[in-house]
Amino acid sequence: MTGETKLSLNPASGAINGTAPGGFNLNGLKILSDGRLQLVDGSIVDKHTHGGVEPGGSNTAPLGG
Repeated sequence: MTGETKLSLNPASGAINGTAPGGFNLNGLKILSDGRLQLVDGSIVDKHTHGGVEPGGSNTAPLGG
């Protein structure tokens, strides 16, 4: 881990910016140092692919499910 931890709040815009080399935890949702998200159940949101996708309908399962 390198770099410093910084957090910037902008009340006018409502923006929050920050750097956390060790990761960031907000109510159990973690932003890992490499930018991936880790959900409360421990699953990692990195990328996902769909095989055998056919046209029609738009009913999908929840992400991470």
